[in-house]
Amino acid sequence: MSHTKPLACLLLLGLLAAGPGLAPPSAEAATYFTIPHGTLLNHSEYGVVSWGSGSFTRTDAGGTAVDFAFTGLSSGKMLIKDDFDVENVYGQTGGSHNADFTNFTGYALMAENLDDQTITMHLFINTGFTSGGSQQQNDTFWAGPWVDIPAGRCVLLTLDFDGAEAWNISDNPAPHTGGDLSWPNGGIYAINTYDRGEVTAIGFEVADFSDTNPNGTLRLTPRADALLAPLPPVSGPIGAGGHVDIDFHYEPDLAGPELRGYSVRVQATSALSFTDSDVTFLNPTGAADTYTDVIDNGTNDYTIDFAILGGTTGIDSVETIFRVRFHAAGDGDGVVSIAAAELRDLDNDPVSVDHSCVAQVGVDVTAPTGALAIDGGAAYTTDTEVTLNSSVTGASEMR
Repeated sequence: MSHTKPLACLLLLGLLAAGPGLAPPSAEAATYFTIPHGTLLNHSEYGVVSWGSGSFTRTDAGGTAVDFAFTGLSSGKMLIKDDFDVENVYGQTGGSHNADFTNFTGYALMAENLDDQTITMHLFINTGFTSGGSQQQNDTFWAGPWVDIPAGRCVLLTLDFDGAEAWNISDNPAPHTGGDLSWPNGGIYAINTYDRGEVTAIGFEVADFSDTNPNGTLRLTPRADALLAPLPPVSGPIGAGGHVDIDFHYEPDLAGPELRGYSVRVQATSALSFTDSDVTFLNPTGAADTYTDVIDNGTNDYTIDFAILGGTTGIDSVETIFRVRFHAAGDGDGVVSIAAAELRDLDNDPVSVDHSCVAQVGVDVTAPTGALAIDGGAAYTTDTEVTLNSSVTGASEMR
């Protein structure tokens, strides 16, 4: 049996403060729609910049993923969307102009940054029929939080219909959200049922707010599974005798089943090393009775098992569920990956999880070669200050 204290979580999705009209969380399980693979890859409107400067190309990345390679990213943002009428491919109820999304409580899309610098992204929808543009006051732009996606990081982006940032809402007439109430733009509000039945655009915005990284690639995946990823995604370099601690970060399924336990197989390439003693179990719920085990599958290959025994409370929030210390073992980039992951809910039913993200650790254990020469100054002096000159030959690594 083991007992550990809860660990403060790292929340990538971003939390938004409640504002006027923010509905309490639904008692029903959240149901989020996503953009299907074929639509992301082939739909003409997801292939062009709808607003902003720059350009991009799309490439099938295999499985359900699509790579978006951007050129000309800036703080000016790049907006891409399925415009009115939206396609009837998202699982929506349908309705006039395929706009009835009242069967959903949000929108989600997974993004992985394949670049070496941060890219920032968020999701959005528009609601409100405008009768061909003559009633623009009905239109509202709803956005999820802007999320910084560091190099190599996988992030599950969401837009929650019960709390989204609204623009062009201040002139909304009834029965639209905030109708005739002059709610301020930029506030966080719940999208009412009427507007959820009039979705007129679906898309995402991408930006480089530092204005230093104009070109980058995001791998977008229409997944709504739970996410398990090693963090930080890029670290090091570490030298001989050095180590790095990697957190294994869990983000729940969008439907939010509570997690009772997991069996996760962790592997590392030869530039790194670790053993069972390097594994630290973290018990976010503070459960008094837990089962833990680490199984040796061979060099740099361990299965990490954890389960909450009895009780009715599981892991239902974004948490670091365990930590592994990796040691420097050889020159190069060490890669930490999750070869397999089995998660179970409180009823012992399997929980589908995406564990494709990896962590990369730079390692340099080779001592620099070359010679360091120091000269100058007399062999013996009574001066209070002397000048010494140094030079390095034969090695660019020496500092």
